[in-house]
Amino acid sequence: MKQIILTGKYYQKILEMQEKDLQRSKKKFLQKKRTHINNKQLAEFYSGLHVKFSEKVYEIKFKCFFTLYLYLYLKSQAKSYYEDDPSRVFNLSKPIDFNIQHIVDKSGVARNTVKRAFKELLQLRFINECEYVKPTHNSTKTVSIVNDHFMLCYVEKSHQVMFTIDP
Repeated sequence: MKQIILTGKYYQKILEMQEKDLQRSKKKFLQKKRTHINNKQLAEFYSGLHVKFSEKVYEIKFKCFFTLYLYLYLKSQAKSYYEDDPSRVFNLSKPIDFNIQHIVDKSGVARNTVKRAFKELLQLRFINECEYVKPTHNSTKTVSIVNDHFMLCYVEKSHQVMFTIDP
């Protein structure tokens, strides 16, 4: 990263370009074959998720169509360390149990698709496996979710996301 000094005029142009690029990325994502707009099953799954997310997520070039929806599901299940202050946004959630079969039953997506989406979320660093917390059952994994509101950028070469915090 480089630091440069900008005048107000050029700063506004950069913000406008970022917004335009973000809208283009969102439009491109929503035109894909398998989204909640084109697929009835995904639409039902997506409508059950009442979670806010940053539109910067649309900039990521997901390899698996289900990755974004799995992340939103896990984020909806996440609990903050700041439960006493609900206005405060969590940056890293408390560890939660991740059960592949439960998500397969809920979403109607194939088991291997859920596994592929899970591995991609690990690679993107949106979730972290917690080795220090044992899962409640053998069929689950314990994961911690990183909030997308702290997303800085997506690095296409390494297929990773950079955050303003260190998860």
